Amino acid sequence: MRQRNDAVGWLVAAVAIVLLGLAAWHLPAKFRSWWDEARSGHQVTRLQRQLYAARVVGVQHPEFVVTAAKAIPRTARYAILLGADAKTRLPDYRTAVPFAVYWLYPRRVVNFAAPGQWVLAFGTKESELPDGLTSRRELIPGVLVARQG
Repeated sequence: MRQRNDAVGWLVAAVAIVLLGLAAWHLPAKFRSWWDEARSGHQVTRLQRQLYAARVVGVQHPEFVVTAAKAIPRTARYAILLGADAKTRLPDYRTAVPFAVYWLYPRRVVNFAAPGQWVLAFGTKESELPDGLTSRRELIPGVLVARQG
C-alpha cells in the first residue's frame, strides 16, 4: 500500500513539474502577445484610435468633431468663433481648434459666416454670437455649431 502511495505521489509531482514547465515555456510569449495587442489599440474601435492623437495633445473631448462633421455638410463652409470664455471654459481650445479644422476637412474655413454657411463657436456667450443663427446644437459644453440663417 505504501509503495502505491509513493508511486501516486511521484506521478502527481511529475505531472505538476511538466505543467509548470509548459506554463513557463508558453506564458512569456502569451504575455508578449497580450502586451502587443494592448499597445497597438487592438481592443478599441477605429474611431477611438483616430481620436487618440487629439487626446495626447490635450484635447479633452475630441468627440465633438465627429458630431460637428455630421452636422456640417461636406461641401459647406464654416467660420470659427472664439469667445471671451474660450480660455476659461475650454482650457484645451488652442489644440482643439486646429484639430477641428483638420477633422472637418474638406469643409472650408472662412473668416466670416455668410447666410447659409456654418459657425463653429468655442467659448462664446449668447451676446457674442451673430444674429440669425439657426439649427443650434451644443456639441460639448462651450462648443456650439449653428447655421447662419
